[in-house]
Amino acid sequence: ILRKYKHLTKSQIEEGLKILKTNHIKARLFFMMGPPLETSNDAYETIRYVLKLNPDNLVLCGSVPYPCSQFYEQMKLKGIAPNFEKEIVSGHKGMVSFPSFHRFSIEWFILLAYICFYLRPSRLWKKFF
Repeated sequence: ILRKYKHLTKSQIEEGLKILKTNHIKARLFFMMGPPLETSNDAYETIRYVLKLNPDNLVLCGSVPYPCSQFYEQMKLKGIAPNFEKEIVSGHKGMVSFPSFHRFSIEWFILLAYICFYLRPSRLWKKFF
């Protein structure tokens, strides 16, 4: 998804984060979990990458194909776009199941990423001591 929609490479993200840290600017990174072509291995890799980057704050959300977006139109063609008249939308939970990723798996990976990031010993030590 990074390469397709945001046109950013990992090296650009890492360089940007390095510039922020060098200038003592706090960094908050946003990641989506569960794009249609993502697998559980990709989700684990995202978690490892977030830990490697070590931003000050982290925001994760499930992929939500909102109406009128390119993403929604792609999901609609595949017959897996959510029906917004019947479903409650929450960006922080799995909104839709994809062929390779069930919505509950997306929620589980988001929770796992938050636990791994916010409860790691180095962060807790820095926060409380």
